[in-house]
Amino acid sequence: MQQAARYREFSFVLAGILVAISAAAMILVYFLMGSCVEHLFQISNHSYSYSSF
Repeated sequence: MQQAARYREFSFVLAGILVAISAAAMILVYFLMGSCVEHLFQISNHSYSYSSF
């Protein structure tokens, strides 16, 4: 019975670690994509300013 409780605790700890890692990865992707999209908008606006002449 105690062994089953230990495995359950380990399972909860492992699940918590996986959730924390995935949350950190999502935040990292959010910031990377934000910077990428901002760069693409700058390139897009820059090319439109040249095409208007």
